Amino acid sequence: ANHVAKHSVSGVAELITDELRDRLLANLAVEDLWGINRRLGLRLRAHGITTASQLSDANESLIKQIMGIVGVRIMHELRGISCLPLEAIAPPQKHMVCSRSFGQSVTTLEQMHEAISYHAARAAAKLRHRGLRASVLGVFLTTNRFQPNDLQYSNSLSVSLPTATNSSQVLIQYAKLCMTNIFRDGFSYKKCGVSLHDLSYCSFQMS
Repeated sequence: ANHVAKHSVSGVAELITDELRDRLLANLAVEDLWGINRRLGLRLRAHGITTASQLSDANESLIKQIMGIVGVRIMHELRGISCLPLEAIAPPQKHMVCSRSFGQSVTTLEQMHEAISYHAARAAAKLRHRGLRASVLGVFLTTNRFQPNDLQYSNSLSVSLPTATNSSQVLIQYAKLCMTNIFRDGFSYKKCGVSLHDLSYCSFQMS
């Protein structure tokens, strides 16, 4: 509606009748809708959705797959179904941690790779479920501080990912790389985990 208002005589867009609404939406490119950037526009166009009218008439499951819940909200608004304003959507959580203590002490890098891969895969699944992606991944490990007679060691390492992602394969790859860098032989490890930071929504970036 904001885009249409810029081109109206009064400066106010009045979507009064279904006929007027359909005509306006048919002439409005999807990229001109709030919350749809160029990348999302290209993804929609790949499915034959080039105008606001086509987005309004699209399959809801397809739009949710492409854009997430925000895309469904936009589609409902285009259909005249009132939703919460996009500005009211809660910002994404700032970070996420997946970790667990071992039932028995772990002493080899191979075991630690297996454990950290599991945590990275869990973290990736949580991201996808919540429609999020991460830009920074961290890995940590520690021995059992409640065993003072054992040699003690703990460390952590964080890396910026090439692009924000929720891919299990990518997160596992970088988690194992971090683990390789901080693992030290000669210790009995009690716990390791993955942390994800700089989380953002997959469909669009809040302005």
